[in-house]
Amino acid sequence: MIDSVGIPRTVIVPFTAGGAGDLLGRKLAQLLSKTSNAPLIVENISGASGAIAANELLKRPHDGATLLLGNSGLICSTPLLIKGQVGFDPQVDLVPICTVADAPFLLFARKDFFANNLGELQRLYMGGNQHLTFATSEVGSGNHLAGEAILQRLGLQGTHVPYRVGSQAIIDIVEGRVQLGIFGFANISAFLESNKVKVLCVLSDTPLEPLPQIRTVMAQGFGKFDIQGWYALFVASGTSQSIIKEQERVMKSIFDNSDINAFIKKMGYLPAFRDRHHSEAYVNDEIRRYKELLQQYKVI
Repeated sequence: MIDSVGIPRTVIVPFTAGGAGDLLGRKLAQLLSKTSNAPLIVENISGASGAIAANELLKRPHDGATLLLGNSGLICSTPLLIKGQVGFDPQVDLVPICTVADAPFLLFARKDFFANNLGELQRLYMGGNQHLTFATSEVGSGNHLAGEAILQRLGLQGTHVPYRVGSQAIIDIVEGRVQLGIFGFANISAFLESNKVKVLCVLSDTPLEPLPQIRTVMAQGFGKFDIQGWYALFVASGTSQSIIKEQERVMKSIFDNSDINAFIKKMGYLPAFRDRHHSEAYVNDEIRRYKELLQQYKVI
């Protein structure tokens, strides 16, 4: 059990209520509350691609009582895309306690789309004789970068169509206004259940539990593919090392002894507990890699 000093009392979630990130944050808060025998509040603070939530964390005492559930977009893309206005430096102002989940994207299309996999898609659109469009979240998001990367891997060109609301993107795909989508399983699960979309590929090296029949990029013969989203818990820089170490220990015990792994897999994510040391290295590497990708695809 965490000592009274450093007990997490609030988890800031930079997403609207009801979405996949919010559900993950609430599950983690529930397990942390049970472990520490203390109530935990989840605060949804959305806006500015997560920057508002990160800055709210930094305004509060740096005592470990407030955690931030950050994701790859907030940590890697937001500081580069709204540079000068973001108000925080993730490598200076935030300290990762641990990563908790990797979030692969899915390449999908409407149910009657002509291609069923990457090979068929490549043959259909090779040479650029037919126009290809693909929908993702905002410009520079993780799924945007994954979309650019998989099309480049296939030797195809396509027009990116960004959306602020993922559900509208999927509706436009179902109705034929956009051909392809790159989103997470949680975004499209209802459309899969109603048989309105089909998945062409899991953009990952690991199959997803809800879709065991869908092959990965590598399984389809197109090599390793590791551009994906992820989630991690952060505290504000300046939090004592003893508190961070204890919170890391508690999170490890949660991943060792609870149903969190099954919960994460059911969401279409991959459980990915990395300890404090490996999380810092992983996050720093991802920040560097996202910057390179944003530059490569001329987003920044």
